[in-house]
Amino acid sequence: LTLPSRVMDVDNLLAANGEVDVQGNLPQPWPFPGLGQLRGQLALAAHNQGQNWIATRVEADLQLTEPNADWLSALPPELRSESLRVQVQPDTPLDGLRNDLTGRSLPLKLTLALRGATRLDLQGRLALASSAPWAVQFAETRLTTRTARVNQAGWQAGELSSDLKLAGHADATAVGLSIGQGSRLQAATLKGADLNAQKLQIDLGGSALDLKLQDGALQTWQFEGPLNLSTARLEQANLKPQGWRLQSQLAAADMVGTLRGKLSNDSELQLDLDASLDAKQNLQLKATLGELFLRSGNPLAKTLVQWPELLDLNSGRLNAVANLALSAGSNAPSVDLSLTGKGLGGIYDRSELSGLDTSLHVKLARQRFDLYLQQLKIQQANPGLPIGPIEARIRYGAPLASAAKGTLEVNLAQAALMGGQVTLTPGRWDLAASNQLFPIQIRGLELQQLFTLYPAEGLAGSGTLDGDLPVRLGQNGIEVEKGHIAARQPGGRLQFSSEKIKALGRSNPAMQLVTQSLEDFNFTTLNSSVDYDQHGKLRLAMRLEGQNPAIENGRPIHFNINLEEDIPNLLASLQLTDRVNEIITRRVQQRMLQRNTAPKEP
Repeated sequence: LTLPSRVMDVDNLLAANGEVDVQGNLPQPWPFPGLGQLRGQLALAAHNQGQNWIATRVEADLQLTEPNADWLSALPPELRSESLRVQVQPDTPLDGLRNDLTGRSLPLKLTLALRGATRLDLQGRLALASSAPWAVQFAETRLTTRTARVNQAGWQAGELSSDLKLAGHADATAVGLSIGQGSRLQAATLKGADLNAQKLQIDLGGSALDLKLQDGALQTWQFEGPLNLSTARLEQANLKPQGWRLQSQLAAADMVGTLRGKLSNDSELQLDLDASLDAKQNLQLKATLGELFLRSGNPLAKTLVQWPELLDLNSGRLNAVANLALSAGSNAPSVDLSLTGKGLGGIYDRSELSGLDTSLHVKLARQRFDLYLQQLKIQQANPGLPIGPIEARIRYGAPLASAAKGTLEVNLAQAALMGGQVTLTPGRWDLAASNQLFPIQIRGLELQQLFTLYPAEGLAGSGTLDGDLPVRLGQNGIEVEKGHIAARQPGGRLQFSSEKIKALGRSNPAMQLVTQSLEDFNFTTLNSSVDYDQHGKLRLAMRLEGQNPAIENGRPIHFNINLEEDIPNLLASLQLTDRVNEIITRRVQQRMLQRNTAPKEP
C-alpha cells in the first residue's frame, strides 16, 4: 500500500493506492466487542489504482454465537437468536444485470442461517458492486422463517412461518423487491380480542415493494400487487365459524392506499370489496353483495349469527351494499347498509311468505341505530289464514346501548284480509314506555270469506264488517281491550245448519227457537265488543238483531251471544288441516305442545 501520509486512520487507508489480500481463520470462537463470539474463515481481496477500491474476491464462512445482550434485548423474545451463520462463495454472473452494476459487479452466492426462537434461512445469488457507490442486485433468492409463538399488541400467533421468493436490488437510496409466485406467510393459529383464525395464509406472489432511503433511514415506501388471504376456520362473535378467502389487489404508499377484491366463504357468500385509506388515516370500505338467488341456498343465513332463526328464505333475489367509514382516532365506525329484495319467498316462524319485495336502509353512526323500511310488499302471508297483499313503510331509531327502546314511526301499514282491509293508523311510538297503544282499523271484512275459513260445520253467511281494535303492546304481550266490530247496513244473512244443533233443539224446547231462527237469519244489526288477552283468548260479546222469514211471519228476534276462542290454537288447527310446509308443521306441533304443557295460571 502507498499511503498519502503517515497518519494511520481509516481515511488514509481508503485513500491508499495498492492492493490488499486478507485471509483469516478463527477455528475457535473469538470475542468481538458489541457482537459476540465469532469463528470461521474469511477471505477478501481488493486493489486501488488511485480512484476507488475495487473488490476482486469475497469468500466467508462465519458463525456468530452468544450474541451481545445489549442489541439482543431490543428485540422481542420471540425474535431473539442464539447463532448466526453466513456463507459467501463466488458465483457465475447474473443475467439481466442493471446498468449501474455493469462492469463493476462481483457475482456471489449467499447463504444465511439464523437459529434461536426464530429460525431463518436465506439462500440467493448476488451481484455485489465491486467499487463505490455500493449497490447489490439479487435473484433466485429464497427466505424462509419459522417461529413457534409470537405475542404482540394483543395478538397471539402460533407456528408462524414465511416462504418468500425474492428478486430485486438495493443501494444507498432505494431498495426494490419483486416477490415471486408461491411466496406466502402462514400461521397455524391467530388469536385476538374477539377473533380466532386457524390455518391462516397470506399469498403475496406477484407483488412488489419499493423503499426510498436517505442517510440509511427509510423515507417512503410503496407496495403494489396481489394480496390473497385464506383461513380454514374463522371464529368471531357475529359470524358462524367457517373458512374465508380474500382475493385482492393492494396499492399502498406511506400508509395511504386502496384495496379492491372479492371476499368469499364456505357458505358461498361472495362480496366485492373496495377499500381506501387517505393521508389523514380515514378508512372507507364498500362491500357489495351481487344479486343473490336464494333458490340455490341462503349464504347470509349460514354466515350471520344475527340472522333471524325463524326466518327461512328459499326463493327470490337479494342484493346489498354496505359502506363503512372510520375516522382517524375514532373507535366507532359509521355504517350504511342498503338491502333490496325481489320476489322473496319462504317461512317466518309459522307463517308462509310469498311475493315479498323490500327496500331497506340501515345506518349506524354516533352510537345510534336508524332503520328505514322504504318499501315492504308481501303478496301473501299465511299464518293459518291468507293475508295479503301487505304494504308497509316504517322508520325506527334508537341508541345502540338500548336498541329495543327507540322511536317507531309508521307511515303506512296495511293488509288485505278476507275481502277487506286492516290498517294501522300512522303515528309515532316511544318504545321506551311500558305500554304502547296501536290503533288498528278493520274495513270491509266479508263474512262469507270468514265462514269459509272458520272450521265450524254448517256455518255460512254474508255481510260486511267494520271495526276498530285498540291493540296494546306491553310487558304482558299483545292485548285488546274494548275493541268494537259491527256490520254495515243494511246488514246480512246467517245460516247455521248442523245436525248437532238440531238435535239440541229437539231435546231442549228452549233452544228450539234459537236453532230454527239461525237456520236462515237475516240480520240488520250485528255489533260486538272485542277483547283479547296475552294468553291468546279472544272474547266477543255480540248483539244480533234481525228475523227469520219462516218464523212467526218474520217477527224481530234479538240475540246476545258471548263467544270465546283460543286464537293460537285456532290458527294452529287451520295450519295442520291444510297442506303446509313440513317446517311449519313441526313448529306448530312444538308450539301446541308447549302451550298444552305450560302451567296454568290460577
